[in-house]
Amino acid sequence: MADLNAVQMGSWITIRVKSYMNYALRSQDHSFVSEEALMGAPRSFYPRSSLLWRGENKMPDSYLYNDAYRNSLGFKCYQTLNDPNYVKNTFSNRIQYSAIAIQDSFKNNYRDSLSTYNRDYSQEYGSITKILGFEGYLLVVFEHAIGAAIVNERILAAEGEGTPVFINTQNVLSEELTIISDTFGSQWAESIVKTEVGYVYGVDTIAKKLWRVQGQQIEILSDFKVGKFLNENITLGERELTPIIGIRNVKTHYNNNKKDVIFTFYDNIYKDEEKVWSLCYNEQIG
Repeated sequence: MADLNAVQMGSWITIRVKSYMNYALRSQDHSFVSEEALMGAPRSFYPRSSLLWRGENKMPDSYLYNDAYRNSLGFKCYQTLNDPNYVKNTFSNRIQYSAIAIQDSFKNNYRDSLSTYNRDYSQEYGSITKILGFEGYLLVVFEHAIGAAIVNERILAAEGEGTPVFINTQNVLSEELTIISDTFGSQWAESIVKTEVGYVYGVDTIAKKLWRVQGQQIEILSDFKVGKFLNENITLGERELTPIIGIRNVKTHYNNNKKDVIFTFYDNIYKDEEKVWSLCYNEQIG
C-alpha cells in the first residue's frame, strides 16, 4: 500500500442529473443472434464501439434512438428503413401427415405431426379441394384435376423364385402425383362423395360436368345425358368458391339403401332468380 495516492488523479463529485437521453442504450446488445453472426459483432453504439466504415455494416447509431425518446424537441426522429418486399406464402396444396400409429401403443402417434412431415404439390391445377383414402392410396381432387398419391411407396429391388423383394423408401407420400384427369376436378369439397360400391363422385362447376372415379379411371356421367341442362343451369364462376348457407353451395348426397347419388345445386344470387335443382343418379340402373 506504499504507492497509494502516489499519483494525483484529481477529484470529482457525484450529482444527480435529470435527462431525456436514454444512456442505457449505449451498451452492446447480444439479443440479435442472427445479426451478430452476419455482421461479426453485436449491436453496439458510438462511442461505446468504434465506427465501422465498411458498407456492409449498417448498425443503427445511438443518436437516432436517443432523439426518439426525447420529448423536449416537440417532434420524434425515427430511423428510416427500406420497406421489404411483401412475400405471401400459401399452403393450399400441402398435405401433412403424422407419425406411424402403432396399435395398442401408449403414445398416440396420430398427434405427432412435425413441421417436416408434409409434402407440397404444384399449383398447376389449382388448390386441393378434398383428399380421400381410396384403394390403398390417396385420391387428391384439385380444382381442375384429379390425382393419386401413393402412400409408403415401395420399390421392386429383386425378384426371386416367384417372390418379389421390395424396399421401403423414406418417402411417406410420393413426390409426384399420378394424374387421373388433367381436365376435370371440383371446386366444392361438399360435392365430392365416396360410395360403398367403390366410386367417388364429384361436380365440376367450371367445366359443368358430373364425374365419377373408380380405380384410376374417370367417367363423365353428364355427357349425352344432362350436358345441356348443366350448361344452362350452373351459374357459379371461377371466383365464387365459398359456400354460403342458404345462398350458394354444391353438395352431393349418397343413399346407401337405394344406391342413389343426389347432386344438389343452389345459387340464390344469380340475377333476379334462384338457380336451385337436384339430379339423381342410381348406381344400379346407371
